[in-house]
Amino acid sequence: MTKRNSDNTRIKVKYFAYLRGPQGLAETTVEKAAASLTLFETVMGYKDFKRHNLSWPERFKEVLGERTGSGGATLSVSTQSNHMRHVRSFIKWLSDKPGYKSRIGWSDANYYTLSRKDERVAAAQRDPIYPLLGQALKAFRSMPSMTELQRRDRAIIAFLIMTGARVKATTTLKLKRVSLSEKTVAQDPRDVETKGSKTFVTAFYIPVPDLWDALSDWIVYLYEEKNFGPEDPLFPKNGQTLDENGNFISETVIRAHWSQTGSIRQIVRNAFLRLHMPAYGPHSFRHMLTHVALDVCKTPRDLKAWSQNFGHSDVMTTLSNYGKLTSREQIEQMQVLYLSGCATNPTD
Repeated sequence: MTKRNSDNTRIKVKYFAYLRGPQGLAETTVEKAAASLTLFETVMGYKDFKRHNLSWPERFKEVLGERTGSGGATLSVSTQSNHMRHVRSFIKWLSDKPGYKSRIGWSDANYYTLSRKDERVAAAQRDPIYPLLGQALKAFRSMPSMTELQRRDRAIIAFLIMTGARVKATTTLKLKRVSLSEKTVAQDPRDVETKGSKTFVTAFYIPVPDLWDALSDWIVYLYEEKNFGPEDPLFPKNGQTLDENGNFISETVIRAHWSQTGSIRQIVRNAFLRLHMPAYGPHSFRHMLTHVALDVCKTPRDLKAWSQNFGHSDVMTTLSNYGKLTSREQIEQMQVLYLSGCATNPTD
């Protein structure tokens, strides 16, 4: 087994501190950078970064083109480009550090890129994949609610449909941050992991009674039946107990947050898969809600409020990230405009 390089490990720790500190990047972004650098080190046989030369980017590019993912398929061009981008940023940062700047030039980082053709493919925008509101409601309404865990899972789906909250924020929310009387969620970075540590208040978007009942009943249940307090998690993780055969089982929640987002992601996927729909993830609700906004917002003030509710300071952030029409929607909308133009006969 190849021994890891301790000097590499130490300089990577400093780099990750730089990403979290001066760069202000979210932990998930730092984790992606770390994964790319681990792959890079593995390809290079854990050689000291001080030995860097211009054969390294060519070797890394070659391996990425041959590498397969967990499903056995080769890595997508987009994934290859992301790995290259993370390594490129690291090499640029490394090029002016003591002990490295005499060996690594700033321009060396520019070799960590795919061909122009592949970069264009990687950057090409695809149709967004998200559920329609009716599909999300159907998935929610098909969920069982007999057990404590089932009631929590329904409340999670209801919350995401009504708020479009990011999954990390949802995982870290405390009960005190939800106001049932005002129908708002205070996303405070002092105890909620918001993107960029932003502070904002989200009012619930979708006034559907059974969604609200699922969430509010769950909150009341935690306070009155489980004796939770304001500092406890809104969506606590599963507890584990031993059955009569000595096997671990999960039947109730415990007074603790999930440490990762994987459980909530799986709950969301399962809600759709149960009805043989695509395995939509939590982030898809933000796309869904933005397209609802395109239908219901009548004034710039409406759209600004909707965007700000996401935690965006700029309406264009909402529209550019989540408001892209699918090719079919684009064609249908153009047909509507065409027919409207024909009706008024613009040549008159």
